[in-house]
Amino acid sequence: MKAHHQTLLISLIDDCVFSERAATEGAHGTLDRIPGAALLGAAASRLYASLSIDAADAAFHSGRLRFCDGLPADKQLSTWPVPMCWHYAKSMKPQGDFLVPQDVHNFLHVDDIPKADPTQGNEQAKPLREGYVSQSGRWIKPKRNYRMKTAIAPETGRAADAQLFGYTALERGQTFIARIEADADFDAQLFSRVAKVLEGQLLLGRSRSAEYGRVQIEHAPGAVRPKHGSVTGRNLTLWLLSDLAPCDANGQATLNLDVQALGLPHGSRVEWGKTFVRARRYSPWNSKRHGYETERQVLVAGGIITITLPADADSEVCMAQLQRGIGLHREAGLGQVWINPPLLATANPQFDPRSSAPPKEIMKAPSHPLVDWLKTKTGATQDDTENKANDIVRDYQEAIKSARRVQGYPEFVTDFYPSRSQWGSVLEVARVKQGKKLFHALFHERDGVIRPNGKGWDSEIPPNSERGPWSKLADWLKLRISQDQQCDAHLVQQIARRLMDQSAKRKV
Repeated sequence: MKAHHQTLLISLIDDCVFSERAATEGAHGTLDRIPGAALLGAAASRLYASLSIDAADAAFHSGRLRFCDGLPADKQLSTWPVPMCWHYAKSMKPQGDFLVPQDVHNFLHVDDIPKADPTQGNEQAKPLREGYVSQSGRWIKPKRNYRMKTAIAPETGRAADAQLFGYTALERGQTFIARIEADADFDAQLFSRVAKVLEGQLLLGRSRSAEYGRVQIEHAPGAVRPKHGSVTGRNLTLWLLSDLAPCDANGQATLNLDVQALGLPHGSRVEWGKTFVRARRYSPWNSKRHGYETERQVLVAGGIITITLPADADSEVCMAQLQRGIGLHREAGLGQVWINPPLLATANPQFDPRSSAPPKEIMKAPSHPLVDWLKTKTGATQDDTENKANDIVRDYQEAIKSARRVQGYPEFVTDFYPSRSQWGSVLEVARVKQGKKLFHALFHERDGVIRPNGKGWDSEIPPNSERGPWSKLADWLKLRISQDQQCDAHLVQQIARRLMDQSAKRKV
């Protein structure tokens, strides 16, 4: 019999908060993934009351059915936490969306990073801890944002004194891939019922009664499950795909790795020189009981554990035991491991570019009077300008929405960003000027139409991976609609007209 699997594609409709810890003091942080406990809670809230005691125990307490973490998707392909054994030279920090294999060094196989000139010694190594990596080498760092809020006093309906707080949240629009799985002898009908309730629109995470937590879940064909490597010799390398809550031989929580408690035979040992782990602790909030559960101490996802088996151990039996997960709280997705992963088999990772190739560079037509004339005749130039204007308008709207959320403005407030008449002034200037003259008329520090200190144009735009750091709306527009201190009049006109039309339709 084969084990039961179901893959879930989770799209964030709203920002979602999955707190790293339950403490109310200090800076708030969110996990950069969707914890399996959130999926377990969502399924239990819909199904638990209708199940018998035995069925509820099997589905939500036994560990025979496991709700695995939702990890960022690489175009509907799975990713995994960056392994802690990967290091890079401090002078050559990886940049961009893809990791370069030569720049990533696996300290399971090497002890240092030599410089290009051997006489200069070794490079200073630094672990690559952030983000997730796919089989193609794509390096994904989930987008997060931060919003300040204040509690409302019920007596007055106004902001309460000394009640300012903030949430860090996973930004909406991102997609994650999760998996629910069960042992081969698990009730197939019960598994189908659990999978069925995890479909459609759900609420996950904190502050679900406010503006956080809406997600859309779809069932994907096939199971996204890493393919375990073969065992050569007596060594096992375990890559933690989720947090691990170790226990001792008596089932008590501990951060000491007890190989027998992990399901390995007597005589197995942990190779600490080839083990890379970090720990954290937290107390999960139980919404049903309205209280905190027992504090958990876990080894963080991305950790690497190297184990040497005794000479008489059956490696196939050991792998079968480990594939079901290790440690405590496996029903909530903890203890998921990848055994002897191919990505960790060499000193530098060997990525498969065929699984998700980076976008190819688009060849640009040469700048030539004849080519420009042909573009004009065929309408190519006009189409390109309109497409670019649509992209800028869409990004502008997202920037305004982000600014609204950060500042806590309700939907009917419209005076914090440029009005219809202000965009009308931009349109008038673009009708009579072109190139450098248009740039000067729009962005001159003192006389320009779009000034960083002008009303509406001075709105603060929050950061993200595409917009970059915090910036004034005027500065962001300058980057988007100008190049070499020149502006395309046709492009500016298209943008101004679109935003004037939308301003006329907005609420007042």
